[in-house]
Amino acid sequence: MSEITIGVLSLQGDFEPHINHFIKLQIPSLNIIQVRNVNDLGLCDGLVIPGGESTTVRRCCAYENDTLYNALLHFIHVLKKPIWGTCAGCILLSKNVENIKLYSNFGNKFSFGGLDITICRNFYGSQVKVIATFSHELYGSNIIAAVEQNNCLGTVFHPELLPHTAFQQYFYEKVKNYKYS
Repeated sequence: MSEITIGVLSLQGDFEPHINHFIKLQIPSLNIIQVRNVNDLGLCDGLVIPGGESTTVRRCCAYENDTLYNALLHFIHVLKKPIWGTCAGCILLSKNVENIKLYSNFGNKFSFGGLDITICRNFYGSQVKVIATFSHELYGSNIIAAVEQNNCLGTVFHPELLPHTAFQQYFYEKVKNYKYS
């Protein structure tokens, strides 16, 4: 079996824990790389957009390196390679982002799309408070914490900070199935 390369967008944010969790899988044919430019992205069979600050990631992709923004759109919508967004990464994969005008001036060009969902940016408050469990008393019982549509996977929490690697294993299998289908 040839090598499978999963990239982790490493412009800012929580990319190192993602890399470390994929390494914990101990899969000899799995290569994990940091993605910082279009050339790095071109090496990837799948990509993780980690948590962090969504407007910062978007600004890095649009203003400093618009070709990376366009390459990400191509990766998601044309090549349809597997992509996983966690927290801020999930916001960037969402088709619609509520209350974005409070945080940025990107308007409709804020997200990359891919997930046909509407997400409320910072619904849970500070990013420090975004974890895998939510208080039903505060938010009700209809909270969706993970979503998958076609080539896109999104989690509104940080699986890379959990003690297990279940989400990383799942994403690896998704990338492997894509590469060998």
